[in-house]
Amino acid sequence: MCDGAYVTEERIDKAKNLKLAITAGIGSDHVDLDAAIEKNITVAEIPGSNNVSVAEQNVMEALLLLRNYEEGHRQAVEGEWDLPKVGARAHDIVGKKVGIFGLGRIGELTAKRLKPFEVELQYHDPYRKEDLENEIGIDYVDFDTLIQTSDVVIVQSPLTKDTKNKFDKNVISQMKDDAVLVNCARGGIVEKDALAEAVNKGKIRYGGDVWYP
Repeated sequence: MCDGAYVTEERIDKAKNLKLAITAGIGSDHVDLDAAIEKNITVAEIPGSNNVSVAEQNVMEALLLLRNYEEGHRQAVEGEWDLPKVGARAHDIVGKKVGIFGLGRIGELTAKRLKPFEVELQYHDPYRKEDLENEIGIDYVDFDTLIQTSDVVIVQSPLTKDTKNKFDKNVISQMKDDAVLVNCARGGIVEKDALAEAVNKGKIRYGGDVWYP
């Protein structure tokens, strides 16, 4: 599915010869698994195929948002030159507290790439990774602490029943004012209407390469 379309029950019904649906990466939430099982379609994943790419994207998104790059780019394109308007919301990443929601393979790679920037790293994950805590220099915290104390929150969790719309209006409201939220995992983890409202009000900044629907 080169256009990124969801493999819905309707599409499965039309694809009479479909035998295999493969994901480049982790997570098969784009496939109606019940319909696939009924039609005896194999759903497979290729974990690790884009781990480094996503980790680098996480770091890039965080830097672009902290440096207020979009406003500077807008001014350059439109012929405007108002440095205070850029600088007022441009911050160094050094010394910032970065929280990672989900310390799996990509979360680990993201943390390792952020460490040289001299940030404070913390994470929340259903499974504590004490070996990585010592190796990387990252602290385990509960979810509320992660949300309330991080200057940058990076979402790197799979989309499950527990994480769907995890970042709703209540959670986003607890984030620091002008905090950065990066989501290169699954769009459905962040409740889109609450996100749009928070961004439009200037409560947080958001970046990522996923959206739902």
